[in-house]
Amino acid sequence: MSNYQDSSHRPAPSQSTGYGSITTEQLPTHTQRVLVHDDSTASSTTTISSTDIESQDLAYVYERTRYSLPYFRDSAVSTLQTYMQDYHKGDLIAALTVASLYIPLSFSFASLAHVSPASSLYAFVFHPIFWALLGSAPLMVVGPEATGSLLVGATVRYSKVQGQQNGFYMTGSVESLICGAVTALAGLILTTAGILRLGFLDNILSRPFMHGFISGIGFVLITEQTLVGVGVERLVKASEVADESSVMKIIFLLHHLTEVHLASALIATSTLAFNLVISAAKRRHGKSNAALFTFPDRLLSIVVAAFITYAFRLDKQGLAIVSAVDDSQLGFPTAHVPLSFTSISHLKDMTSTSILVALLGFFESSVAAKSLRSPEPLPQLGHSPLNVDRDLVALGVSNLVGGFFSTLPAFGGFGRSKLNAQAGGLTRMTSIFLAVVSLVCAMYATPWLYYVPRPCLAAMSIAVGISMLEESYPELLSIITYKAWKELLLMAAVFLAIILHSMGLGIVLGFGWTIITLIQDSTISHNLMKWESSELPDNHHRCFPQSGKCLYLVIEPMA
Repeated sequence: MSNYQDSSHRPAPSQSTGYGSITTEQLPTHTQRVLVHDDSTASSTTTISSTDIESQDLAYVYERTRYSLPYFRDSAVSTLQTYMQDYHKGDLIAALTVASLYIPLSFSFASLAHVSPASSLYAFVFHPIFWALLGSAPLMVVGPEATGSLLVGATVRYSKVQGQQNGFYMTGSVESLICGAVTALAGLILTTAGILRLGFLDNILSRPFMHGFISGIGFVLITEQTLVGVGVERLVKASEVADESSVMKIIFLLHHLTEVHLASALIATSTLAFNLVISAAKRRHGKSNAALFTFPDRLLSIVVAAFITYAFRLDKQGLAIVSAVDDSQLGFPTAHVPLSFTSISHLKDMTSTSILVALLGFFESSVAAKSLRSPEPLPQLGHSPLNVDRDLVALGVSNLVGGFFSTLPAFGGFGRSKLNAQAGGLTRMTSIFLAVVSLVCAMYATPWLYYVPRPCLAAMSIAVGISMLEESYPELLSIITYKAWKELLLMAAVFLAIILHSMGLGIVLGFGWTIITLIQDSTISHNLMKWESSELPDNHHRCFPQSGKCLYLVIEPMA
């Protein structure tokens, strides 16, 4: 028998003795715990057997497992019978809705990254599973994003140029390995940050910097995909502006308008117009019309464009199709060591890209997770509080595993997570269903995508870029309204640096500006005044537990 202090249990009402109040509590095992509460010392003494200690050890391991794996804490999936009765229909419909919209878009992400479509499709297979098991936001959907795909594409393109200068020409498999290496390194960085509990860093990101970067990336995305949409991409790659800024590429396009491919431009323009009209209708009437909101406009665009291409054999007339990018058939994914091919110089380049991918992906995932937080969670679903450190580990592990299968970096997306919630998703099983649907599409549906025209996918990417610019408009309007000229200057500087030079310069400029601003604000002296007042109500301690009858005023000197 052993004695120890136990203050974590509140003794229940029971008989009173000379030693205080004695309570008994029935344990899940065959033993019984006896709590002795001493009224004079307000402390609790517990007498417990060795069998109880073993039971508590097992209970501790069980609770830690439930904490580390939120999947097993969700009461909605605790029993299969309860889940199948109440929740599976909404989760399945939400997964099919998200898949119908974002699996076709994954091909455009692969085009941005200059890798095989398999790298983008398999990102919807592995990453959602690990997020469902480890993440703290049940309804957030992880997958590839335009920003991460562009960063990976820049690394692949740079490695290709370096290889050609050294007499080495990269194949599609090597490009996929580079993609996997960037993804794995980003996952390793995020996992380490989560273990070190660095989740508080999501609070220091400057909103003007983030929106300046998002709008700059949107402009670059529109420019790059416009070249694909009008059929002059090969002409640009063969020219001197292949590695120049977006502004230079726009000037190049204006000088070569006579070489625009008519069929490509027509398909891209019609696809873009259709998607923009449907998106506007969804924003205006989607909340009141569920059928309109879940209408698979992107999927329909791809099907119609592929049928027109096949019927009129437009691929024989110079129209670029998916098969022209990658003729390989997708099968069950096989693992590869992502860093086995690379040298130290390549590793340095990929590490810098991986750091940027990890930072931007983490911040975007944090915004998406916070937007999905419900102030009054449904009681039947339980409550899973957000834990940024655990989300770091979840994102890191998913990308680390995905890197061994050469997937694109995948993070939580604001748009698809909102779509998941609004389409009827209720539990984290939505991500599991999405992974299954994506795997089936990757293994059996890719032959159907043979005639999908690349200008159609480019038009969808342009629509994404337009939405990124629209996302930054409210922030810009707010900055101008409140005359926050420093924030406006930061936002404009990051945007111009990206479109006139590169994403790297915009990121370095934004982070440097933000850090300098934080240091400057921390050096400003403050005057602290203590004011005693007898006019505070008697129950003021409920709002200010430690204040007594004093108020503290912080007076900041004007610049």
